[in-house]
Amino acid sequence: MEDMEPEKRTFQNTSGVGELSCTACGHKERMLSFTHGVSHQLGFQCTSCQQLTVIENGLSIQTPPCSCGGELSREQPIQCPTCKSEDVTFHALYMT
Repeated sequence: MEDMEPEKRTFQNTSGVGELSCTACGHKERMLSFTHGVSHQLGFQCTSCQQLTVIENGLSIQTPPCSCGGELSREQPIQCPTCKSEDVTFHALYMT
């Protein structure tokens, strides 16, 4: 029987606002994935520096670059902002 690799955490399989936790180094950080409303918010992660960022009305505007110049993404697996491990969990605290 083949070992199944665990599903990588992405913005598509998270929702609301919650806590991102790294199994590798223990880092914990509040993370916004998506909130509904007149001025909805979308979470992104920089593919260069791994900083988590929120963009208001993110569905309506072109995604700007990160402050470091890197690309903000919602499609790549979420990495720990501290150690860059993809072995992270997300526990939703609330959804809108």
